[in-house]
Amino acid sequence: MAFSFSKDFRWNGIKSSTFFERPEATVVVEFDGVDNVDIANNKFPLTADVDSSMAYSVVADKISARYPGEQLLTMKVTNDNNFYSVIAEYPDMLNNVDPDPERMEQKLGSKESAFADKALHLLNLSKIVDKEFLSEMQLFIDVVNALLLNEKRVHLFKANDLIWMQSLALKNVKETYGLNSPQMTEALEIAKYIIKKIDSGLKELYGDNYLMLALAVDFHNEVPKTRMGRSLLVADTATVNGSSINLSPSYDEDYPAMFNIIFFISLLLSLTVFAIALGMWFIDPGRDSIIYRMTSQRMKKDQ
Repeated sequence: MAFSFSKDFRWNGIKSSTFFERPEATVVVEFDGVDNVDIANNKFPLTADVDSSMAYSVVADKISARYPGEQLLTMKVTNDNNFYSVIAEYPDMLNNVDPDPERMEQKLGSKESAFADKALHLLNLSKIVDKEFLSEMQLFIDVVNALLLNEKRVHLFKANDLIWMQSLALKNVKETYGLNSPQMTEALEIAKYIIKKIDSGLKELYGDNYLMLALAVDFHNEVPKTRMGRSLLVADTATVNGSSINLSPSYDEDYPAMFNIIFFISLLLSLTVFAIALGMWFIDPGRDSIIYRMTSQRMKKDQ
């Protein structure tokens, strides 16, 4: 999109072009939690230290800053309640998209399904995990079809379009059946099939003037949910003999501030007392100062 970078950007997965040939739209299809699978023909490693939701927000904010006052087509498609806010933002274009689970299930079993020309062998709509994944894929296709039906409205937007589709259900398929299971293999085939259908729909909508990315990411690295058993006797022993397990002492959150206040005030007072004592020690006794006038037995008089 011809955005400038503040850091050195080197990645062989994409090449820069002229500013006047920037893509009209960028479409990202993200599969969360499955960074070790192949979902595209051309695969490039991408190292990122931010969550994908943050990446979407950064790009959307850059588009908004570049086109102030313009109506933008920036949407994040997820199969959850957050998608209703996207429909409310673009009611004219997404009025035919219905993410309701019951109606989505009915569509999956009808001729309007995105898998009408592709037979399902192992994945079954009667299973919740399978149904969630298939519903996500159906939602992505429904959004693309809705944009095709409103092609004239889409091209009214002068800014770069950003459409980010995030799949969370493929991770559940992997965790339920296993990475090398037949169900996971079929799910990956369906994901590739949906990516091709999205690509063909985008080509009909934007021609060749768009950029499409398929991301297999795992930003979260969730810790497996395990429960460790522990007896009360072990807990009491650790509490009583805390020094034996090398526990560091706990400090109050105000400890650094109190330490600095007490330390520097004590240091200042010590230096002050030392300077006064040093000055009094080396005072000149021959000087006819007020101290000797007031302490002598007989007051001296000026001649």
